[in-house]
Amino acid sequence: QCPIHERYDLKGSVIGRMTREDVKARDAGHVILKDLDLTRQLPLGDTSRTLLLHQLKHDCQFLENLEIVDYSLLLGVHHPRSHRDSKQQQGPPSQPASNATDADAGPGDAEEG
Repeated sequence: QCPIHERYDLKGSVIGRMTREDVKARDAGHVILKDLDLTRQLPLGDTSRTLLLHQLKHDCQFLENLEIVDYSLLLGVHHPRSHRDSKQQQGPPSQPASNATDADAGPGDAEEG
C-alpha cells in the first residue's frame, strides 16, 4: 500500500487556485492543494506519461460529449523514499501487504525523483 503524501485539485486555471496558508497549516498532510501550489514538475517516465496523456484525452472527449466544462484532475503524489524510510524505522511487516512491484505502477503513480 502506498500512502498519498500530496493531493492536488487541478483545474487548469490561476484565478483563486492557491490554497490559503492557514488551511495548509491546519490540515497539514491531508490538505488538498490547488494549481498554483504545484510548483515543480513530477517525473512520470515514458510509459506512465503516455498512459496518462491517453487517458486524459479520452476523459476530455467524454466530458466534451456530455457538454461538461467544469471539471478537475485530482492528483495524488506518493513519495517512495519517505515511505521506504518510515517502513525501515517501523521494522519488517508481520505480513506482506501485496505482491505488487514498481512495474505494476499505473499512470496515477507519479514518483518524485
